[in-house]
Amino acid sequence: EKGDNMENNWKLHHVGVAIRDMDKTVEYYQSLGIATFEPSPLLSKNSFWGDSPSTG
Repeated sequence: EKGDNMENNWKLHHVGVAIRDMDKTVEYYQSLGIATFEPSPLLSKNSFWGDSPSTG
């Protein structure tokens, strides 16, 4: 039936962006009117991405 396959049945949860300068990035996004967000902590060496350990 229509909508039963993954192509038609998904929702975007979030997007991650790698940045160089947190302060400049926060200032930039706030200038765009995106003032309420919380940066995610960096992955530790004990974190996993899928089945692989992170290299962070």
